[in-house]
Amino acid sequence: MAGMAMDYFLRRALRLHAGRVALVAGGRRVLYRELDRRSSRLAAGLMAAGLRRGDRLALLLGVTPRFFETEIAAAKAGLVKVPVNTRLAMREIVKTLASCGARAAVADPPFAEALADARADLPELATVIKTGGPGALPEYERLIADGSDDFQPREASAAGDIYSIRFSGGTTGEPKGIVHTHAAYVAISLAVLREYEVAADERSLQVTHPAHGANFTWPALLARGTEIHLLERYDPGAVLRVIAAERLTRVPMVPAMWQGVLDHAEMRATDWSSVRTCASISAPMAVERVRQMLDRLGPRLMNVYTLSESPVMSTILKKEDFAAGGARLASCGREAEDVRLRIVDPAGRDVAAGEIGEIILSSPGNMLCYWNNRQLTAETLRDGWVWTGDMGRRDEEGFVYLVDRRSEMIVTGGFNVYPREVEEVLYEHPAVREAAVAGVPDPRWGEAVAAFVALHRGAACTEAELLGFCDARIAHYKKPKSVRFLDDLPKTSAGKISRRALADPFWSGRDRRIG
Repeated sequence: MAGMAMDYFLRRALRLHAGRVALVAGGRRVLYRELDRRSSRLAAGLMAAGLRRGDRLALLLGVTPRFFETEIAAAKAGLVKVPVNTRLAMREIVKTLASCGARAAVADPPFAEALADARADLPELATVIKTGGPGALPEYERLIADGSDDFQPREASAAGDIYSIRFSGGTTGEPKGIVHTHAAYVAISLAVLREYEVAADERSLQVTHPAHGANFTWPALLARGTEIHLLERYDPGAVLRVIAAERLTRVPMVPAMWQGVLDHAEMRATDWSSVRTCASISAPMAVERVRQMLDRLGPRLMNVYTLSESPVMSTILKKEDFAAGGARLASCGREAEDVRLRIVDPAGRDVAAGEIGEIILSSPGNMLCYWNNRQLTAETLRDGWVWTGDMGRRDEEGFVYLVDRRSEMIVTGGFNVYPREVEEVLYEHPAVREAAVAGVPDPRWGEAVAAFVALHRGAACTEAELLGFCDARIAHYKKPKSVRFLDDLPKTSAGKISRRALADPFWSGRDRRIG
C-alpha cells in the first residue's frame, strides 16, 4: 500500500460502492456514482482552466457536498489540496493562500468576492471558481457541466507526490503549512479503517468543518462505503434530531460540541439505540464530562489523541478501556498499531513509566515537512520522529496521559490557538501598552482564550471595546473570551512577559494544565 496514490484509493472506493448513498445534506442524497461523476467532471474542468499537476488548489467551502467533490477532483487531477478553515478572518485566509502560492481557489460566494478584492496580495492566484451567486450558472457548475465523466490525467500521481498542505497557526503568528504525501494519506486512511472500528454499514455525522481534523478521516469512511450526513452549522438540537431520524451509527465531535448535546433539553428523549460509536476528537475531555457521557450513553465512547503533523490516531482509548473506568478515564489511550510513541527528556532519552516528558511520534502518516520552512521542520521532525510539544506520562500498562504543552498553545473547542497571533491583534489597538494571552480552564471549551492587558498611561479602554476590536481581525474562536486589565504584566528574569505567571492562578489545584 505504501506505493499507492490517493486518486486510485478514492476512485476504487467510489466505484466499489457506486449504488450506495455517499452524502446526505439538506434532504438531498448523493450516490457514490454521482460523487464519482461530478468529481471527474470537475477535475477535467480544473485542468481545462489551466491548472497542472502539483499546483495548489485552495478550498474555501462550507460543510457541503461541494467540499468532498472538490477534494476528490483535486486528487484525480494531481493537484495539491489546501483545505482552508473558513472561520479564519479574511486577512488570515489571504496570508494562508499567499504562503502556499495557491494557483486556484474553489470558493463559496462570500470568500470568492473577498478574494477578488485581495488579488493584489495574491499574485500567484490565477483562478477563483465561485460556487454560487445570482444570475447564470455558477462557474463551479459550468466546469462540471463541460467536463468529462471519464477524466484521466495526462500523468498519474505518484505515492511520493505532495497530496495536501493543511495550515495551522504558528507560534510566531504566521501560518504553518503541514505537508503530507499521497502515501502518507493512504497510510492514515488504512489506520482509520483499522483503529476506528469502521463497519460496512456506517451512517456517520459530519458537523465539524472538513478542513478540521476530519480532513484525515473522510477518505477512509468513503473507502468503507459510509453514508456521511452533513450539518452545515453546529446546533445541538439539530444533531440530536439527525441522530434519531437517520439512525446514525457514528457520532464524532469535539468535546465542546458534546457538552452542548449532553446539556440539551432533548438529550434524554433522543433515541440513541442505533449509535455504536461516540468519538471525542481533537482535544482532551474533562474526566467529569467523560463520566457524564458514560452515564448517559453507555459503552459507546472512543477517544483519540492526534495532531496534524502525525495524524490521525496516535493513541486511542477504546470502548472497553472506558468501560474499565477509574484513573484510565483521564488517559488518551495506547498508541495505534502502526505508531511508535516515546516519552522523552529534552535530550531525547526515554523517561521511566510515570515520569513526565515530551511525546514524540513516528508513523507512516508523519508529515513530510512544513511548507517552505526548513527551520521549523528541523525543530519538529528529527530522525523520523515528530516532536509534538505535548508533555505526558505513560503508566505501566502503556496508557498515555497528557499533562501539559511545552509550547503555550491553547486548545479551545478543539481548535488550536497560539497566543502571539492574538496578542499581535491586541497590540494594534492604540490604547494597549502590553498584552499577553493564555489559556484558562473553561467548563465548556476545555480552555478559554484569556487576554491580559496593560494600557498606556492616560488611555482608556473597556473589555467590550477590545473584544469588538478583535471581531474583524481574527477568527471568532481565537478571540479572547475575557480581558483583564493590569497596571503591568509580570516578567521573567529575562524581561519577557510571563504568560505562565498570568495563567497559573487559574490552574491551581488541578492535576494537569490542559482543559
